[in-house]
Amino acid sequence: LISVLAAVILWLYVTNIADDKLNNDFIPAEIKYINVAANFTLVAPEQVGVKVWGGQRIQTDKIRVLVDLQGLGAGKHVCPVQLQPIEGALLTQVKPDEVEIELIPQVKQQLPIEVELLKEPAVDFKVVDMLVTPDFSLMQGDAEALAQVKKLVVELDLSQSKNGVVKKVL
Repeated sequence: LISVLAAVILWLYVTNIADDKLNNDFIPAEIKYINVAANFTLVAPEQVGVKVWGGQRIQTDKIRVLVDLQGLGAGKHVCPVQLQPIEGALLTQVKPDEVEIELIPQVKQQLPIEVELLKEPAVDFKVVDMLVTPDFSLMQGDAEALAQVKKLVVELDLSQSKNGVVKKVL
């Protein structure tokens, strides 16, 4: 009876306490956010820490961490972190077990495109006309960021140009 009790105590020590002392670091794991509405920008942490206790070495690529944003609207939210079952793990812990996220509504805004001439063309050449097609761009993003943008500027250097110039800007 004493040897069975000693064996159980030794087993608990080896699988929990000793393993904890040998591997007290949390493994960084990337969070996968699911059910994010298309019309929102997500501001959220990218990783959490995961600790795994088990009888075998756990491959870090087998760790899956999810945060479900189903039904959440604009604003800040505290969401539970879901650690998917890990094959071979006896116990798991995720830290933090909740993350604070922010969903920012996206808006679309049409902005004019302007050309800024940085350097004039070589001697004996001159700029007669500049045509921008299209003359606007449709931008999408959070309203606060887009409110700071009034126009899009394309910088053009014609100092080395000897003929007509067509510049494609993506």
